[in-house]
Amino acid sequence: MFEQFLAALKLRVTEWKEVKRKRPSISPSLRILLHHKHYLQNRYRHTKHEEDRLRLRSWNILVKQEFRAYKQRNWEQFISNVASPNPSTFWNTVKMLNKKESIDFSALTDGNTVHRSPEDIVKCLSHHFTERHSPPSMNMVNVHDREADELWKLYSLADKDDIKLICSQSDLQFDEQDITNIIRSLKNKNSFGFDQVSNKMVKLLPTHYHLLLAHAYNDLFRAAHWGKEWKTARTICLNKSDHPAPTTNQLRPISLFPTFSKIYERLFLIRFNKWSSRMNILPAQQSGARSHQATTSRINYGGVEPVLVNVERGAPQGSCLGPVLYVISHYDLPQYFENPGYVHAYVDDIAIAYVPSIHLKSKFQVVEIEEQHYNDRLNDLRNEMNDGALKSIDYIGDNLAKYHRRYVPTIYSNLTCSLCDT
Repeated sequence: MFEQFLAALKLRVTEWKEVKRKRPSISPSLRILLHHKHYLQNRYRHTKHEEDRLRLRSWNILVKQEFRAYKQRNWEQFISNVASPNPSTFWNTVKMLNKKESIDFSALTDGNTVHRSPEDIVKCLSHHFTERHSPPSMNMVNVHDREADELWKLYSLADKDDIKLICSQSDLQFDEQDITNIIRSLKNKNSFGFDQVSNKMVKLLPTHYHLLLAHAYNDLFRAAHWGKEWKTARTICLNKSDHPAPTTNQLRPISLFPTFSKIYERLFLIRFNKWSSRMNILPAQQSGARSHQATTSRINYGGVEPVLVNVERGAPQGSCLGPVLYVISHYDLPQYFENPGYVHAYVDDIAIAYVPSIHLKSKFQVVEIEEQHYNDRLNDLRNEMNDGALKSIDYIGDNLAKYHRRYVPTIYSNLTCSLCDT
């Protein structure tokens, strides 16, 4: 009810006006100086008085000095952010150097067909995301799939009263300070989901409402309730390519969740992170997303809304709980490698670190990597052969490339290995 009250209040008090969008790159004080300089310049053009000329000349010198000082301050601030020991400050500064604006798309390419009408675009997107978020196929012969399916059925058939009894005895109870801290951590954005309530509106709430929200969230956790409205996300698609008619794979879906649903997730994440740290689940090789239920997503393009798309696999991009659950479920992934110490996982990206000899130059390090790769390949082939079953092996590699931070060669190899009978 409180969420609906805020949405109704927003529609009642908001006055929509068209304004000219301005994003000046200089400070307001410099804009005032420039405005007065233009006034003196126009005045001198009309009067031609010596007094106006001297005043314009002195004012022009002052404006140039202020611009030089402004550039110097910006440069010092940039260097200070780059040299900051805080990693988030460093990356937020560096990423602005190569940041480019996403190109709006007016059509969608599907094979040899180009969809241009909003109805066809929405239909194509709905089909794409329905297939993408469809439940995975389970192989009951596999032991892990069979155990996961049995565990899911066990939870699905559990009695709701038993679940409520367990949740009522848990530590998922929060006070006013927890609500205040989470609301402060929200980004100050005007975007909103289907609830019509933005983060900025919630951050502007008087602090005495935080106690009311704490009691409401405690009741929800005690009843193990997560409303259907909070599991419905509004999805917008950003174009990752430079083409105005991209394919569905070239779009980045961003899910806009209800603001109170995000607070609900973050509250649960407080206790969940404490539990994972206390149990020491995540290895040292795992970074990122550290410090769902089936969700529904709806796509909107050009005012045309399709049917709801059920997200039965993964989590929509924009959920703060989804990446953490992914990291927890794959915590033992580095242990499958021969040398787990050389493996580093950043959420869903796995990288193998190679430490060459410090006495070799960069290009010789690449050669060493290639030789090691070929030797490993030959050893694998020797192990797979039977005695006298294979006389020769022709191995042709297409565009074998080994990446290095300073040297990225493209190697076209045609390796022929002949083995004698033993």
